[in-house]
Amino acid sequence: MRDPHAAGQHNMLLEALTNLQHALDLLDQASAPAQIGAHVDLAIHELSAAVAAIPRDPILSQIARNAEPH
Repeated sequence: MRDPHAAGQHNMLLEALTNLQHALDLLDQASAPAQIGAHVDLAIHELSAAVAAIPRDPILSQIARNAEPH
């Protein structure tokens, strides 16, 4: 069974990612200085990687950590 807190955390991170993408769109539309958009874009990429790294099934993740390397 998935931890409800982890599911809530995952959903919040996805919402933050959506908000960052929207913010980048707004910055582009407003012709904001490029370095601001670059920082937001970097945050989008780092948050995307963090969301992708969250295990979908904590039990399977624990098994994988205990497994012998191939």
